[in-house]
Amino acid sequence: FASDAAAAWRRLCFASYLRLLAAFISGPCAAARPLILRRRCQIELNGRTHPLPRRAGRDRRDEWAEWASIVVSEAARGTANTCRLRKRETAHRWDVGAVVAIIVVASYQGVFVSVPPRPHPCHHRVIRTTDADPLLGLFDDRRSDVDDDDEGQQRDESSTWMVPAQMLIDKATDDPQRSISFSIFMAFCGAMLGPFLDSYHSLFGVLAYDTPLTFPILGSGGDILQCVTTYWVPPLFGLAGFLIGWLYIWLDEVFDVEDVVAPPKVLLGIAFFTLQYWLSGVLYANGVDRSSILSIMSALAAFGFYALDGTWSGFLTSTATALGGPLIEVGLISSLPPDIGYHYTDSGELGFFPLWILPVYFLGGPANGNLARAFWDRLGGGENSQGKNSQDRVIPCDVCNGTRVTSCPNCDGQGSYVTYGERVRCTACRGKGVVICRSCFNDYGDIDASDIEAVRRFMDRIPD
Repeated sequence: FASDAAAAWRRLCFASYLRLLAAFISGPCAAARPLILRRRCQIELNGRTHPLPRRAGRDRRDEWAEWASIVVSEAARGTANTCRLRKRETAHRWDVGAVVAIIVVASYQGVFVSVPPRPHPCHHRVIRTTDADPLLGLFDDRRSDVDDDDEGQQRDESSTWMVPAQMLIDKATDDPQRSISFSIFMAFCGAMLGPFLDSYHSLFGVLAYDTPLTFPILGSGGDILQCVTTYWVPPLFGLAGFLIGWLYIWLDEVFDVEDVVAPPKVLLGIAFFTLQYWLSGVLYANGVDRSSILSIMSALAAFGFYALDGTWSGFLTSTATALGGPLIEVGLISSLPPDIGYHYTDSGELGFFPLWILPVYFLGGPANGNLARAFWDRLGGGENSQGKNSQDRVIPCDVCNGTRVTSCPNCDGQGSYVTYGERVRCTACRGKGVVICRSCFNDYGDIDASDIEAVRRFMDRIPD
């Protein structure tokens, strides 16, 4: 029953299409009567019945093409012999809008008979047998038949276009101990450093807590250096460090950023961010107007980002920090009870805080991001730095001359080849034209030659 209903629906949709085609060609005064499909084998148009018997082996597309040609010819004939239609006949004419709606729904549901996909050229190609066939084993364990090769290609394409959210999940679950340690370190650093930075704004009068907590740092008596904060500030900054750190790691994976950050650069970024925080409080305490502070803070943020980061992942994370941080503050100022709340002494342009706080938040991205990159690299055993050093270290090899790659024997190093008159992408080297040199494979990285996915990721890092 379901197959009969689907067939009836397809006939109705195609009838609508032919009816609309006849209406457009013959014009509003044509003598074309409503199109009728009867028993899938005849059509009636302009008072004439056109039988179209189904023959064994006949393609449905050929049948519909013949129907369409009949409609066009009869519509032209109806245009030449136009006559006034009776009211009872015009009552049967369909509204063009309804026909278009049916066609749109039919197209969306995919009820028209679709052309079968053309087999990929590589399905018909003959795999060449050469003396270097062991190299092909790096990419496929065994090519027993064509179906296995096709399934491997589909798996490869799906992994290439992996959604960013899945990339984050894979990054976090690949080494759970590394991910947990990274999260703890980032949250701890944020909880420890954040209150001291926030204390600058408290001491210089930028903001005031309703119930502040004061901790002495240096000095005694009146010359004491204090940390003024409240009890919920360390967890909040710890959460910020956790989020910014993971955003950097995630977006670095999305944008394929392999930036090895040296410890001096990490410390320089934190020091520069601390300087900006302190300077914003000093300028406010000395009565500098909002516009001047905004200009100075924006210039420092732009310079700091250019000097310390300069990546797309860093820019997106810093922008999210500059927008998300103030929005969180709006929620805190609006929702916290009076006994544990806080407020800015200058409500600023928006009624909550001055706008110059946005570039201060922005520079927090590179400071936390470089720290996150350094932690992630060290917790992974310095894999990025080791990979960089291994690429710089050239091991003599008579086969590849120290380049660790050789020309792909399947495509002669071209990345593609011609088969059945068409040029197709080589699946052995994935279009790169090179494969890993077997003689020096074990000297570059600890990769198992039988691990196909690991080898493919390794090949992706080979420069074009």
